[in-house]
Order: sequence, then C-alpha cells, then structure tokens
Amino acid sequence: SFQTGIIIRAATVSSIYHHMLTLSSKGKQNLQMGETTNLVATDCQKLFEVCQEGHLIWSCPLSMIIVTVLLLVTFGPSTLVGMLTMFIFVPVVKRVVGRMMIIRRERA
Repeated sequence: SFQTGIIIRAATVSSIYHHMLTLSSKGKQNLQMGETTNLVATDCQKLFEVCQEGHLIWSCPLSMIIVTVLLLVTFGPSTLVGMLTMFIFVPVVKRVVGRMMIIRRERA
C-alpha cells in the first residue's frame, strides 16, 4: 500500500503539472503559482494517506470483533459493560468534535 500510494501521488502530481504547462495564458491568469503548488501537494498527500490507511475501513471493525470475543472468553460478561460504555461514547465524541469544528470555523 505504501508503494501504491507513492505511485498514485507521483502520477497525480505529474498529471496536474503537465496540465498546468499546457494551459493558455488566459487560463493561467487567475492562478498564483504558490497557491497552486500548495493545493497540488496537499491533495496528492491526501491520496497517499488514503492508500496507506484505507484498509482500516474493514480491518478496524474486524479487530474490534476479534478483541471483543477474546475479552469475553477471558473476562466473561463484564466485558460487555466496557464495550457498551465505549460504544455509548462514540456519539458524545462526535458531538464534541463537531462543536470544536464550529468554533474553529468561527475563529478563522
């Protein structure tokens, strides 16, 4: 996944810069080079990160199920209380993070 991310990032950067070189002067009129370079680097880095961490979409739930089963076998039904507490806090954390994002947008 690391090599795939590098290949995708390199291909995307190359494609975007090739497109930028073929733009007419009218097309380049409102573009600032520093801003464009920053956007390209940021977007391509995000693609690279998705390639590295995209497998977590399926592996995290699977890991949680395996860990829950192992904890149930080891500690018994008391494990369910801990798991239930963890799942109850997910909406609470989501709400807190949403509020933090609103505050961050208001400050900017």
